[in-house]
Amino acid sequence: MTWEDVMAIPDPIKTNFHTLGKAFERGDIALLECRDRSTGAPAYAICAINILLTHPSLEVAPDAVARATIE
Repeated sequence: MTWEDVMAIPDPIKTNFHTLGKAFERGDIALLECRDRSTGAPAYAICAINILLTHPSLEVAPDAVARATIE
């Protein structure tokens, strides 16, 4: 039995977590500065990066956002 068998985390959340782990392993990860939509305050998003080979471009998929107060 694994921790995943015990916890009631929905499967799509688990899938996103594992996808993020694979992105870290491959180095396909970025930390981007963005803005909180409601307050305009700085926020930081951990994003998986997908390189599209059909037409050279990047696809950025945010997985986690941290909001911080900078004083």
